[in-house]
Amino acid sequence: MNLRSQIENWQLRWAENNGIPTGAPPGSPTSRATGYVSALEDNLFEPLSNRVKQQFIAGAGGELDAPDGHSGNMYAVYSSSALCVNLFHHWSRLLEAAPSKSGSPVQSLLAACGLPALLASNIDFEVANVVNPHFKVAPHLDVQISFAADRWKCAGIEAKFCEPYGDRNPSGLMPVYLQQKTLWKGWPHLRAFAESLCPSDLIHSHLHAAQLIKHLLGLRMQHGTKFILVYLWFDVPGAEGAGDHGREIESFSEVLKHDGIAFVSRTYQEVFESLRGGAEPCSPHVEYLLKRYLDGAPAGDCEIQP
Repeated sequence: MNLRSQIENWQLRWAENNGIPTGAPPGSPTSRATGYVSALEDNLFEPLSNRVKQQFIAGAGGELDAPDGHSGNMYAVYSSSALCVNLFHHWSRLLEAAPSKSGSPVQSLLAACGLPALLASNIDFEVANVVNPHFKVAPHLDVQISFAADRWKCAGIEAKFCEPYGDRNPSGLMPVYLQQKTLWKGWPHLRAFAESLCPSDLIHSHLHAAQLIKHLLGLRMQHGTKFILVYLWFDVPGAEGAGDHGREIESFSEVLKHDGIAFVSRTYQEVFESLRGGAEPCSPHVEYLLKRYLDGAPAGDCEIQP
């Protein structure tokens, strides 16, 4: 059993222990997929606001109900989008309810994510940052935090749960992205690195570096260099695959550092522990995150390769 399967099974046990039935995706009862809840609310800390729901409907990830009646990825208990929403939606709602308080509702979140203490204006989901309007699909960031500041316009967040730990190697970068000459200006190290991933990535086993490069190009197209890219990922301390993933992130970070590109890597564990702080008891939101995503998490010593 690989590490991805272990994480999926762990989340299935969470659902079972909390009396939440799972099965095939609602709307697709004959599907071989499993681990899906029948009601989306069972998979989330709080229901999606209408604003956020519309953002997911407009996005390209198919996270909510699909036009064919099948349920989207967010219905799976091991869904990366559900984990991302369970962390950020609460803060998005707080910021929306208190926009005049100088971003104070989200300062602890920014600090937990390794971001500067700036005035945040919005937290949005499934944000498209167009690289070239002629491309069929724009890169969609999982989360984008907008700032009312001159130095930084936004933080783009790409979040991963169990995806890096499966059997499939990350895909490479299509040559068309290397043809966007103006977007590579001042980024010679990243450009050379991108060339090594084109058309196939033979370097990485876990980090989808080509995807992150697309996000960087999209962010630069929309915001110049006034952005921070955050890579948020789920660690499994002691697991070989997670250790390799961490080393691939460090190597990628070094490439970006040479070109002066603002990049932050954070694990979900680091974010959750930072939000917990020394407060006793935790807020209901943080308590939910800790119990669901830290209690009984897979350990490295039980990782079994297929």
